[in-house]
Amino acid sequence: MGVADYRRRVLLIASVSSFLVYLDVTVVNIAFPEIEGAFPGTSRESLIWILSAYNITFAALLLPAGRLADRLGRKRVFLAGLGGFVGASMLCALAPSAGLLIAARVLQALGGAALVPAAQGLILGVYEGAERTRAISLWVAAAAVAAALGPPLGGVLVDLGSWRWVFAINLPLGLLAYAAGRRVLRESREVTEGPLPDPLGVGMIAAAVGLLTLAIVQGGEWGWASPAVLGAFAGAFLLGPLVVARCRRHPVPAIDLSLFASPVFSIANAASVLIGVAFYGQLFAAVLFLTGAWGYGPLQAGLALVPAPVMAAAAAALAGRGATPRTLVPLALLGAGLFAAGALWLRWRLGLEPAYLTEMLPGTILVGIGGGLAVSLLAALAAQVLPEARYAVGSAVNSATRQIGAALGVAGVVAALGTPGPAGIIDAFQGVWLLIAAAALAAVALAATVLTRSRELEPLP
Repeated sequence: MGVADYRRRVLLIASVSSFLVYLDVTVVNIAFPEIEGAFPGTSRESLIWILSAYNITFAALLLPAGRLADRLGRKRVFLAGLGGFVGASMLCALAPSAGLLIAARVLQALGGAALVPAAQGLILGVYEGAERTRAISLWVAAAAVAAALGPPLGGVLVDLGSWRWVFAINLPLGLLAYAAGRRVLRESREVTEGPLPDPLGVGMIAAAVGLLTLAIVQGGEWGWASPAVLGAFAGAFLLGPLVVARCRRHPVPAIDLSLFASPVFSIANAASVLIGVAFYGQLFAAVLFLTGAWGYGPLQAGLALVPAPVMAAAAAALAGRGATPRTLVPLALLGAGLFAAGALWLRWRLGLEPAYLTEMLPGTILVGIGGGLAVSLLAALAAQVLPEARYAVGSAVNSATRQIGAALGVAGVVAALGTPGPAGIIDAFQGVWLLIAAAALAAVALAATVLTRSRELEPLP
């Protein structure tokens, strides 16, 4: 097998596998009413953990898993994560009770958290220069498109079969990717010998990110001033400085803080939080608007959202093909700007009477193109400065920032929307679209600061 052919196969296997993981971040949302009907004896407050448990566990374990992948071997961790994800998906599809479904979702997220940073580490290990930019753009685009495709695909699967199909769909593709990964992938790892990363530090990071995500995800449900939410926020912010102090002192830290010596890496990840807020917030808000304001059913709403992921995939593929390390920032800025323009279009044009072609579709196309550019190219920018020994953990940082942004975006939409009546629903959504546009414009302002740092785009030592 030639080098070019091997690279393409690595990218395909990593992209398909990561696609499934990110699909499950959103595909269950539109199936939630069906799941609720399947377990009538379980309260909605308990069933919401079918969604929250996956997001919290996934976000909490990305960073520790990335560090372990760099040390134990990226292929080994990738296959273990993929196998665990597929097995847990089968358990979800067969779950006879809500409690077992929630437990299986936790196992799903654990496998996904191991898979994602290892997959990106494998890609970074075989691509260089402009080809690396293109590969990472395509990989991140697959993840973003998966998240955007979740609601429409979930609507189709629920309409054709049942909620169990949204989990069963992972099995055929996941098993094919696993078989291909065992046969094709070559092992790569950090060359440094010695003990594994600090286990206490790993646990502290997982707890800090998990508590922060828990507070964000459940703030609207439990109340932002409730003792549980305030306690989770307090725990996360108290653990943060302790994690930093421990990573500075420990000989084999859970997170290598020298990654953040690069201003480009730090800025790209901060901008990824903001674009995550905008991207996932818009996706969630669009589902709520179509079903709540226009009265669309799950299948109709899902199909109405299809243009966004299609445009995102096309934009990311074209940008990845033509982008170079020097054009990453201008193209990412263009994408975030287009996203903000799309959100503002929705703010100004959407009314109570359904008018999909003239009101919803133009804004959807703009946010699709903008999201495809911004999400993929900010990830490529962060990866540009990663040294070889820290591919997986550096990639995990970027994945975790997007997940935190996603949780913030969904929580922000819930808080901004409130519980309006029919007369006030359009005004409420106008505030939501403004919030989403503001997050995208903040990402523009932050990422623009990288334009003055062209000399700092070289990899860290």
